[in-house]
This record gives sequence, structure tokens and C-alpha cells, in this order.
Amino acid sequence: LRVNGYSEVLSRLEANTKQLFELFEGSTQELNHVDQDLSAYEEKRALLLGSIEQASRTLEKASREVSKEEAFREVSESVAGERTEQSKLQEFCEGGGVAGYLGRLNQLVQSPPAYSKASSAVLGRWMTSFVVKDLRSMTALIKAARALKARAFGVIPLSEVEGSAAVEAGRSAGVVGPLSELLKYDEKYAGLVNFLAGDVVVVENEAVGYLVSSEGVKAVTLSGEVFEPGGKAFSHGFQDIVLGILQGLEDIEGVSEIEEAALSLKKAIQKRKGELEAIESDSRSLMKERIKKIATVASLKAEADTITRISGRYKSIFKSMTQAYDREVRTVERLSAKLATNVGRREGLQKALPSLHALIQNIEALHLQEHLQELETSRKSLDDEANYLRSRIAELNLSYTRERANLENVLQRNLEENQLDLDSALDDYNQAKEFARDAPKRIRELAETKEALAGQIEKLKQSARQSQPVLDEFENKIRRLKEERDAVGRSISNAEKELFSLRATIASAEEKIEEALGSLRILGYNGLLEAFDASESLLSELEKEYETVVSSLNRGAEKQYGEMYQNYKSLSVRHNELEKERNSIVGFIKSVEAEKKTVFMAAFAKIREEFGFIFKILTDGEAWLELEDEEEVFSGGILLMARFGLKPAWESLSLSGGEKAVSGVALIIAMQSVQPHPFYLFDEIDSHLDAINSSNLAQFLKERSTAAQIVTITLRDVFIARSDMTYGVYSAGGISRYVHYKPAAAEVSVKRG
Repeated sequence: LRVNGYSEVLSRLEANTKQLFELFEGSTQELNHVDQDLSAYEEKRALLLGSIEQASRTLEKASREVSKEEAFREVSESVAGERTEQSKLQEFCEGGGVAGYLGRLNQLVQSPPAYSKASSAVLGRWMTSFVVKDLRSMTALIKAARALKARAFGVIPLSEVEGSAAVEAGRSAGVVGPLSELLKYDEKYAGLVNFLAGDVVVVENEAVGYLVSSEGVKAVTLSGEVFEPGGKAFSHGFQDIVLGILQGLEDIEGVSEIEEAALSLKKAIQKRKGELEAIESDSRSLMKERIKKIATVASLKAEADTITRISGRYKSIFKSMTQAYDREVRTVERLSAKLATNVGRREGLQKALPSLHALIQNIEALHLQEHLQELETSRKSLDDEANYLRSRIAELNLSYTRERANLENVLQRNLEENQLDLDSALDDYNQAKEFARDAPKRIRELAETKEALAGQIEKLKQSARQSQPVLDEFENKIRRLKEERDAVGRSISNAEKELFSLRATIASAEEKIEEALGSLRILGYNGLLEAFDASESLLSELEKEYETVVSSLNRGAEKQYGEMYQNYKSLSVRHNELEKERNSIVGFIKSVEAEKKTVFMAAFAKIREEFGFIFKILTDGEAWLELEDEEEVFSGGILLMARFGLKPAWESLSLSGGEKAVSGVALIIAMQSVQPHPFYLFDEIDSHLDAINSSNLAQFLKERSTAAQIVTITLRDVFIARSDMTYGVYSAGGISRYVHYKPAAAEVSVKRG
């Protein structure tokens, strides 16, 4: 039976679901392992970064110290070179190389420890100078120094400084005394000492030094601070620097050790950076693997949920079918038992029939006709009941056969739909693979098309910018012509009013003349009047009356009439010209309106045709657009009519929410056929659609995606299953994050049982 086959299908679905969940759990565990590895790599990376940062700070500090020491070394080596050269020169002089050589100043003059800083600050580099007897000895020493290539040295001829005297300094508070009196030396070198230190007074502190220098005497403190005469200059620490440089010569080997340590530290940092790069590379690989695992887990979860839902639906159908089948079996068994009972009764009746016939004959013979009729009625009743039972059994068998056929058809159709879904998923996967292979080529083609379209758009923009001034000029001219036409119309109207008034005045005057002539004719004066005596007085009265009348008349009326007539003619000509221009403008407007209507009707026809086509694909129904007023298309609206299945056609306002949603989606997509775009963005257009319409819409958008890029925001599995690329957005620690994967690449094939 098909029921058993359906049971086998359910068993295979359950086995596939179990396999999918096992794969899902395995992928989830692998994803957890990847997350743990990533966390471990991140901790190791943080430790390496911390150690590298600390080592870098140490290296930077060591590099600064080494730089300082190198600079110090250069100066120290220079000073050390000078000392070496001076030592060679001293050995040469002490060996008798220079006649009259007495010694070096630091050998001839000593400073007590308490005044060593003061004497060093004043005497400075003179302490290492060479002392000779006279100028001839000095010349010989200079020649020897040149021969020995001594670069820096000092020479003092004793004969030139013997007459030097020390300054007299008062013994006030804070004044120790002249420096020349505080040094230890032989009396024969008194002039030498007075020359170098005889003008310097040693004081206890800076304040006393400043006061002494203000009196015009050079002063030096016990700590080596020098005040020039007049308090105009002050110096401190120069000799300490020189001594420090000389002392630093002993630490050169320590600097070399620092350099070696810095080099080793730099190598260690480079090694750590290499390890860090390896860790970051591994982290990136793990992150890619994690994304793939997430995509795989999501795909497996979606597939497992889908198969679980299908399996549940099939289980429900199978359960209801089994229950119906059991009910029908019980009914058949009950009817079979009843049929067997009735058959037994029938056989018993048939066996009793001969005796009944004999009894009937006996009854007939005994004239018991009434009893025979009762028995005949009972027999007919039993036959009718047997016939009813046979018909009922036939109906039940037919109902059972029909229900079984329907159930088999439903199961077969569902099985075929599942097979089609699986085949469609495989086709989508193959298409996605082909699309991925062709993607670079398509991207290049799209880039070229984009550049070409960008050039065309730029040309169109430039053309539009060039055409805009012309259009503005025409609009300004039309506006000025309308204003001029209105002004001329007003002038014509005023002129016509004035002309009408003049004509009325002339007609009134002519009527008055006719009345006067009529009055004269009534009086009998048809011809010229004859002169009479009182004519002069009458004429004067008439002249007075004429003057009175003339003063009230407009003598320039005729001239004004001529001017107004000419003006009227010119205005009439201008009016005719403006009327022609108006007619041409009206014709242009009518042509624009006609072209607008033509373009609108063409677009409307195309949208209506595309709308019906898309609606039929999505719902297998009919839909169309109608104009409320086909004569005045721009004054009326547009009606959207839709027929779903066997339902009658309804206007869009009478549709349900889901029907409105699918109709609106079909209309939006159809409107794009007039002016296609390379990119479309839809925001949850499937939110009000059922599963079938959502699946149809997803498949339709999938087919349309070959001509344009389509981006949809959705929560439906059918859209995700048919997408080329899926992005998922989620929140982690208050920060939005996203993952992306290709469903076709992450699809897992499940072996069918």
C-alpha cells in the first residue's frame, strides 16, 4: 500500500533529520573549538603586543641613551685626542726638546680642595697650558707642537707676565680674598698667578659676588660661579662640563654593552613581531573558518528546521490518514460481520423457503391468505435490508478507495514537491557556482557598462545644462508676450470704449441737427431764410449763443478721432499678430499634451501588460489596470483589479492585506519595466505574504537578478535559500556586527535513504 511507502518516506526524513542535527551539533562543536582557539590566539596576541610594546619602549629609551652616549663619545674622543697630543708634547718638552720649558700650569700651581671649583672656573683650560721662560722658548714649543701635530694647547711665556700685580680687595663680610693669595705656588711664579687670577676675588655666595662685581672687580664663588666686572656677565658650570666629558671617557665600554643589548632587544622585538604576524595570520584563517562554520551551522539549522517542519506535517497527515484508515477498516469489519449475519439469515431463509412454499400451499389450501401476505412482506423487508447492506458496503468500499487515492495523490504530490525543492536547491547551487566563476568577468563587463553609462549621463547632464537657458529664455519670452498681449488687449478695450463713446456723441449731434432741421421744416423754412431788419440783433444773439455752445464743444475731437482710429488700426494689427502667436503657442501646448498622453499611454500599456504577467507568475491569478476616464486620462485615476484563483475580480481597496501586499509588489516590479535600473532595494516586501507567494516571489526575483542587482531585507528562509550572498546583522555588547556567507556554497547535501 501507499501508506507503507509513505511510512518509509517518513522514516527516511527522520533519518535525514537526525543526520542533519548530528552534522549541526558537530559543526556547533567545531565552531566552539574555533572560538576557543580564537580566544587563545587573542590572549597570546595581547601578551605579545604587551611585551612588544614594553620592549619597544625599552629599546627606544636605550636608543636615546645610546645616541646621547655616541654624541658624548665623539666629544670625549675629541677631548681625549687633545689630551693625548698634549701628553706627547709634554714628554717631548720634559725630555729636553724645548729649551726654557718650566712645566705645565697645574704642575706649578696647586689649588686647595676648598677652592678647587673656584680656581677651575677662573683658570679653566689654562690649567693644562705650558709655561716657558720667554718668547724664544714659546716659539720653539710651537714648532715642536706643529711637528707633533698637536691641535689644541696653551703657552704662557713667564718673561711677559712677571710684572703682573694682584688687585687690592677690601676684607668685607662674605669676601674670602684674592684668588692669587689662596693658591699654592713658588714665589717666582707670582707674576704668572697674578696674570691669570690676580684680578679675581673669591666670595662665599652669589649675592656677595654680585656686589663685588658691581664695584668693577671680577668675583668667583666657592662653587665656581663667575661674575664679570660691573655685573654685566655671569658664567657657571663650563668647567664641570669639560670635567664630565673627561670623566665620561671611562664609561665608553659600558656604552658598547648597551648597544649590544639594544641590538639583541631589537632582534627579539623582530622575532616577536614575526610571531605576532603568524598569530594574526592564524587568527584571520580561524576567523574565515569561523565564518564558514557559522554559515554551515546556519544552513544546517535551516535545512534541519525545514525538514523537521516537513516531517511534522507529514507525520500529522500520516497520523490523520492512519486514523481514517483504521476507522474505515473498523467500519468495513463491522459491515462485513453484519453482512455475514445477514447472509446467514438469508441462507437460513433460503433453506426455509421450500418449507415456506409448502406452508404457503398449505395456507393457500387452508385459505390463510393474510398470513401469507405477512410472510411475503417480511421477506421483502429482509431483501430490502440485504440490498441496503450491499449498497452500503459498496459505498464504503468506494469511499475507502477514493480516500486512499486522494491520500496517495497528496502524498505523491508532496513527495514530488520535496523532490522538486531538492532539485531546485541543487540547480541553485550549480548556478551559484557558475555565477561565482563568471563573477569576475561580469564585474568587468558591469564596470565597463558603468563607465559608458557614466559618460552618457554626463553628456545628458551637460546637454540639459545647455538646454536649460534656452528653455528659460523661451519661458521668459512667452511670459513677456502674454503680458504684452494683456496690455494690448486692455488698450484695445479702452480704445473701443472711447470710440463707442465718440460714435454715440456724433450720433447724438446728428440727431440734434435732424431735430433742428425738422423743427425748421415744421416752421416752414425748407430753404434759405430771408434777411429781415432784426437779423443783426438776432445774429448777434445767435453768435453769442454759438460762442457759448462752442466753448463747451471739443474742437480737437475730429483730430483725436483720427489719431484714435490710426491707433486702433495699429492695435488691431498687433492684436492679430498676438492672436497668431497665441494660436501657435496653443498648438505647441496641444502637441506637448498629445505627446505626453502618447508617452503616458505607452508606459501605461507596458506596465499593465508586465503587471498582469508578473501577477500570474506570483499567484496564478489575473490582474490588470484600468483608467477611470479614458478620454481625460490626467483628470481621473487608475483602478487596480485583481482576481485570485476562482474568486471574482475585486478592486484593490476591497482586497485583503496579503492580497494587497502581493498586488503591490507585482505593481512595483512592473513599473520598473518602463525605466529599468541596475540596482533595486526592497525592505521586507514578503512580510505579509504566505509561504507559497513568498516562494514564488523569491524565485521570480532570483530570475530577475540576472539583469539587475537586487537587495532584499527579509526574515524568510525561502529568500535566504535563493540568495547569492546573505548578510546577517546582530548586536554584541551594544555594537552592531554582521556576518556574511553564500547559501549556495554552504549547502550541505543530505544522502537520501
